[in-house]
Amino acid sequence: MRSEKSMWIVAFITVVAVLIFASRMKELKDAREAIAAAGGISSKYQCMDFSKGPKIAYIVLSILGVLSGIYGYTIQDYTTVALGVLIFFLFLAEFFMANIQYKFYYSNSAFINRGKVVRYKSIKDFEKKKMPMAFVTVITYSGDKHLVPPKALTIIKEQMQKKDK
Repeated sequence: MRSEKSMWIVAFITVVAVLIFASRMKELKDAREAIAAAGGISSKYQCMDFSKGPKIAYIVLSILGVLSGIYGYTIQDYTTVALGVLIFFLFLAEFFMANIQYKFYYSNSAFINRGKVVRYKSIKDFEKKKMPMAFVTVITYSGDKHLVPPKALTIIKEQMQKKDK
């Protein structure tokens, strides 16, 4: 009975993990289409890629998920197997999402954030979290909030200073 119940847990968590993965892949596809529609994949915008470090971390964590699943299987602890499957799919999805979250498209007058063009002159303020590596929130005069990689803040401030001169 315990083994059968454990297998249902594994099946349920696997379905949840696959659904989360599929949802993130749809979000990735939509974001890529929005960036292309906004002109991000053109000579007008430069692209800075800050995704190397996070991608390495996500791959390592995905591998740990696989190892956890294998370990759980060898000791016949199906809850550990389920957690390994969940960890694998969550961090694999984040690996692919890093292509959107950690790439920064910018020009002399604006940057693109998840398909939305944000003009430098529309920026009111920035909110930096106290956590290292946390995304910075760019707040516009209209109240919109845009999350950008921490390294992108330097580029935004440089471009804003060029506009002030």
